Amino acid sequence: MCSSDLRRAAAFQRAETKMIDAFQDENGFARLVAASALSEFATESDRSLQVLMQALDDENPQIRRAAAEALGNVGTAGRSAKTVLAKAQKTDDRPFVRAAAGEALKKIRATPSEHRWWPWAFAVIAAAAVGGFLWFRRRFSSATTTDQ
Repeated sequence: MCSSDLRRAAAFQRAETKMIDAFQDENGFARLVAASALSEFATESDRSLQVLMQALDDENPQIRRAAAEALGNVGTAGRSAKTVLAKAQKTDDRPFVRAAAGEALKKIRATPSEHRWWPWAFAVIAAAAVGGFLWFRRRFSSATTTDQ
């Protein structure tokens, strides 16, 4: 790692720590803003992801909703939050929190997995089939025109 990468990593960690600290604040507005910001960090950091997952048990329903929405925005990193989101979707006492958790689950499920090989395999097979068909058609269409 070069020194600029190290400086960026250190700045990332400082900013993440400040957001986590803000999330622990008693001020509800600061916590809502921090939840949104932590979704940006959670794509790269398990620490932020864990804080957002724990926030689904917060006493403030607005914080729980914000945490669910943030978890839905982290893409494939949010896969580890599926269990706690499903629990929130089924058991939270506020309908808007249940709805946010359901939407987050939909977003996480819609995010393509890096382990899904079959769409690429299908595309390769389809391209080979089309290429073979075109080769076959050219080969035999020119053979029938020369026979006449």
